[in-house]
Amino acid sequence: MYGIDMYNTSDLSLLPPTSDYVFCNLFGAEENIDCLKSLLNSILKGNPSVEKIILKPTEYKKRTKDGKSIRADIMADTNDKTMVDIEMQCSNLNNSLDRMIFYQALHRSRSIEECDDYEEMPQIISIWILIHSLYGDRNDCTHEIKLALYDSDGVYVREASDKERIIVVELDKLPSYIEKLKHTKTQDEIDRSSAWMSFITNPLNMPEECNHIEEIQKALEKLKGMSNNPNIRAEYNQAMREKSDLTMNYNKGFDKGKEQGREEGLEEGREEGARQMAIETAKNLLKMNILTIEQIAEASVLSVDDVSALKEGC
Repeated sequence: MYGIDMYNTSDLSLLPPTSDYVFCNLFGAEENIDCLKSLLNSILKGNPSVEKIILKPTEYKKRTKDGKSIRADIMADTNDKTMVDIEMQCSNLNNSLDRMIFYQALHRSRSIEECDDYEEMPQIISIWILIHSLYGDRNDCTHEIKLALYDSDGVYVREASDKERIIVVELDKLPSYIEKLKHTKTQDEIDRSSAWMSFITNPLNMPEECNHIEEIQKALEKLKGMSNNPNIRAEYNQAMREKSDLTMNYNKGFDKGKEQGREEGLEEGREEGARQMAIETAKNLLKMNILTIEQIAEASVLSVDDVSALKEGC
C-alpha cells in the first residue's frame, strides 16, 4: 500500500481520513455539509460560529508558464464575507509554510476578482491539518497565524487585521494535547476540541465519549461505505501511487539541489580563499618595495587596479 496505511481490524479495513483524497470525499460532499460544519466549529471555537456553508470550486490555475493547476482540498463560503480553505497535509515536503502563504495569496486574488471594492474583501481562513509537527517548540497542537502590528523595536502591539488567518493543526501532538485538556477543560470541551481530530487520526480508536456526537457517527458510516466501495478504493490506490511518485520526485530533487548547493558553496569558498591569498601575497610584495605594480599584479594574479588600490591603502 502506498502512502499512509489503512486502519485495520479483523473484519474491517477503513481508508484513512488523513489521506487528502479520503478527506475530500468525506467532508467536501453536499450530503455531508453537516459534518463539515461540525468539524469547522470544533476548530474555530466560535470565531466565527459557522451557521451556513456553500461549497466552492477547488481548482485554480497557477500563474506560471507551465499552466499547471493546484487543487485545494475543500473551499467554502461560510456566513457573510468569510471564505474557508481546509487542507489535509498527509506528507511532509519540507515546504508547508511556503505552501500556506502561496495558497492564501491565491485565495485572496480570487476574492478580489469577485468583489467591487477592497473593503468588501472577505475574511479568509485557511485551516491546515498536518500529520507532522510544524512548530516542534510549541506544546499545543493548534496554532494561528495572523497579520500583526509591531513597533520599531519589534515588540508586538496588536492584531493588524483579521482578514488573513491561517490555522495549523498538528495531529502528532494530539495525545499529549488531550491529556493536558483533561486538567483544564470540562468533559464537553474535551470532546468538542479533540473528537474530530481523534476521528481523523484513527476512526476505529476514538474515545467512547465521541459516540454521542451525531456528525462523527455519520462520518464514520460514510467512511465505512467508501471503504467497501471497490471503485473508491481503486481511486484511492491510484491517488496514493501518484502522491508517492510526487514525494519521491520531490525528495530526489531536494537531495540533488542540496548536493548542488554544497558543491557550489565549496567552489565559492575555494575562489574566495584563493583571492584572499593573492591579496596577502600582493601586500607582502608591496611592503618589500622592490617590484612595480605591474610585476606584483602578474605575480599575485590580481589586476593592476586591485594592486593600486591595495598600495593606496597601505
